[in-house]
Amino acid sequence: MADFPPRKHLGTWIMGLGGLMLGAGAGLVTLPKLDEASKGRGRHSSLPSLKSVKAGHEVEDISAALVAKVLGSIAVIFASLIGGVFFMVGHLSHADMKRYAPLTAEQKTASTPPLPRLQVHPLQDFGAYWRFERHRLNYYGWYGPHHVHARIPIARAMKLEVGRSLDQAP
Repeated sequence: MADFPPRKHLGTWIMGLGGLMLGAGAGLVTLPKLDEASKGRGRHSSLPSLKSVKAGHEVEDISAALVAKVLGSIAVIFASLIGGVFFMVGHLSHADMKRYAPLTAEQKTASTPPLPRLQVHPLQDFGAYWRFERHRLNYYGWYGPHHVHARIPIARAMKLEVGRSLDQAP
């Protein structure tokens, strides 16, 4: 089965597709006709006042229908280009996957380390270790074999030390 589009002409295909969509979008936008100008769209049906001209105000109207057509055509072009890119990426990744050999049965089986397995469930052990460390940092308790020394939560220790000098007292 041949690639569509051919890989060596992929850039040409993408540029052609973009040009086609831009041309189609430009066809959606039309300038107002002369008879519409007399209805008040595009130009005033009466001349602007001298006061507004001297003040520097805009003296021409804009057609809301024309703005809506331009925005609609931009949205259609943008959506078409995004869809085209997703189609091309999907097509190319699917074509790349066809080139590779399928996995063998040995590659699909789960591997287990040889005996002796020192750590059977490393993720659960790591979670238990962090729970233990979090408990030591956030709660009061004793440490040492004879419970001679106590520990306090780290937040409390920081509150006690804030504002104290780091220099030792004489």
